[in-house]
Amino acid sequence: MAVSAQRKDSFKVLLCKGNTSVGGKPLYVGQELKRKDIIIVADSGYVGLIHYVGKPLEIKKPGKYAVKDLDQLIKRSIQHKYDELLNPKN
Repeated sequence: MAVSAQRKDSFKVLLCKGNTSVGGKPLYVGQELKRKDIIIVADSGYVGLIHYVGKPLEIKKPGKYAVKDLDQLIKRSIQHKYDELLNPKN
């Protein structure tokens, strides 16, 4: 019997600098971010994340970032790489 589990955490915080928060609370190194979370990065803020598949992501610009959107960005990037490997353009 196969068991399927859905990951609830998408990213882990590797580095945060400046005024950065999620859910109204400051981000901290090692924090696991869920798909429902929204990251807020103020001017001169920085967040370094690692996706659960091992791909890093940097947020250098101020703004609000939905973790679910960042998760999809990583997944599309990975899919694009597989497509290039399986269908090379000669």
